[in-house]
Amino acid sequence: MATPTNLDIDNDDLEFASSYAESTGVSLDVAISELIRRAAQTLAPQMSSSPNLKRDAQGFLVVKDGGHRITEESVKNDSEDDPA
Repeated sequence: MATPTNLDIDNDDLEFASSYAESTGVSLDVAISELIRRAAQTLAPQMSSSPNLKRDAQGFLVVKDGGHRITEESVKNDSEDDPA
């Protein structure tokens, strides 16, 4: 539901929102709402049920860095150490 509102917006922010509206083909009010929602999602704590996952800049879940990385070389070394 939309509520009519008057806002004082810095000129550079208004220019950005107007450019966003034009490039996405939406009205200025829709553009400002979308930009606020996107900012809120970015700033909100990104919770995951797994401590090994985090959200990247686009909001996708990715594996956190850390632990032992498996490389081609480590697989080769490990397989040479393990008699078949």
